[in-house]
Amino acid sequence: MLLGLQEKTYSAADCDEAIMKLTKKQLKKLIAEMFVYGPGEPRGPESPDDVDDPQGKKIYQEVQTMIDQNEFLKGNILNYMDGDLLVTANYIIYAPPALLQKIYNRHSNPNIPGSIIFKSFQDSESLLKVINAAVNYHPPTSDPMSNLEKFLPPSDSGVQFVKWEGVTSPMGPIGRFGIGKTFPDVVANMQDYQMPTGEIVKVSPENRIFTELLTIITFHLGEIREPAGHHQSYPTRVLSLVDLYPGSDEIRGTKIPLDKNDYAASGFYFLLPPDSSIVGQQK
Repeated sequence: MLLGLQEKTYSAADCDEAIMKLTKKQLKKLIAEMFVYGPGEPRGPESPDDVDDPQGKKIYQEVQTMIDQNEFLKGNILNYMDGDLLVTANYIIYAPPALLQKIYNRHSNPNIPGSIIFKSFQDSESLLKVINAAVNYHPPTSDPMSNLEKFLPPSDSGVQFVKWEGVTSPMGPIGRFGIGKTFPDVVANMQDYQMPTGEIVKVSPENRIFTELLTIITFHLGEIREPAGHHQSYPTRVLSLVDLYPGSDEIRGTKIPLDKNDYAASGFYFLLPPDSSIVGQQK
């Protein structure tokens, strides 16, 4: 089904901050890991012939074609009845349950550097409500398809990212931000930690920061074709969700570097619980 969470009240992760710097090969691997169903996971699909809503059926078929033709997503099958498509005021967002689960799983372990999502939001339905509220309440902070940015070069991967970075959560705080900032010479004396992706960063035994900010990262997937004179009951622009996490892309006005290897020299470091098993390990 098409999920339309039109509510009237709109009340970091280890790889999120570097997405715009990814090469096409790296991005393809990341999206493949996030989207493609693994062994034993349900693949669907529900047949579009079983869909009663004619326009919903049309959207289902067109988005599936976009997925099939996208080098990062091809191989994924839309499951209409699982609500793989979220319909907001201005966008149709491809956000299958398997991806949402991987997002909240990745942001649930306090011993892994990055932001943490509160347990009350660690389910697909809650994250969809957060996404729906945020994108309905805030315009994107970055959109290459906008008039202001359409002449800018694409990311290193060639993907047109549409992002809501550091926007206020209309549903209230959803977690804690896991990056701190101080003087570079102070950070230089902190403990080293090698990220799973190979970067060497600094960590400190401090509590993560309670925040009302969140970041949503998507990329432009395509446009739904509308026949001339057809009454439009759905938005036509399709985005594909990449990630969501509590926090922003800057701290006190200073942008977080895209490359984690540059964090320490700019005064950025990761916050880990004082009782974390990582804290106190040898450099």
